[in-house]
Amino acid sequence: MKTGRNRMKPSNQIDLANLEPFAQGSERLIYKSPSNNRQLVKVIKEKHRKRPMDNLYERMTLGPYILFMREYAAYISALMMQEKLGRRPPLPRIFGTVPTDQGIGQLVRMISDEMGKIAPTLQDLLQTDGFTQTELNLLNQFVEDLYGFHIVAYDLKPKNIVLEVKKSVRRFVLVDGFGDRALIPLKSIFTKLNNRKLDKEIAKLANQTGLVLDRKNRKFHFPEKQ
Repeated sequence: MKTGRNRMKPSNQIDLANLEPFAQGSERLIYKSPSNNRQLVKVIKEKHRKRPMDNLYERMTLGPYILFMREYAAYISALMMQEKLGRRPPLPRIFGTVPTDQGIGQLVRMISDEMGKIAPTLQDLLQTDGFTQTELNLLNQFVEDLYGFHIVAYDLKPKNIVLEVKKSVRRFVLVDGFGDRALIPLKSIFTKLNNRKLDKEIAKLANQTGLVLDRKNRKFHFPEKQ
């Protein structure tokens, strides 16, 4: 006797089983979209999504997928500031979610370089001597934008910051480690509270990059040569 029900594959499902992720974080795997070379698909690692969403509490809190909701809320909030500030927020464009063979996937714009390839991270630039005064100035503009757009950043490290080149305009973008993770999102509400968190994050970034941080003006400098 057969048990269970046959599941039909959604018509818009993206199959990733035969693809290799090109990057990963502590919670997610990141794939190039098989149907759009300008998009990425982020999925939650199996160990984080293995429990079934079979009770009301887990469905209401979205289980492991709350991460996508927090990032999308941060993205929308930043877009609301775009007209006021007259520039794009330092975040990737988020298109929404889509079913995949590895659970729900998040579709985001691939941040690219001048050749249309995946953009280098700040970590890449620092390791290959590709970080000059020009990039330092761009990094300081990025930091200014984090405060200006009220970005809640909880993991501001070199591998999460990438250098985009779009129509000859170069800028740094935060591709991971943003969005308010607190049950009560106080940092999203109160600017001073979030600024204190950002102060700590850029101080950690200074330690990770070897740059000197002017804490008062929130700007990085190269260390003086001995």
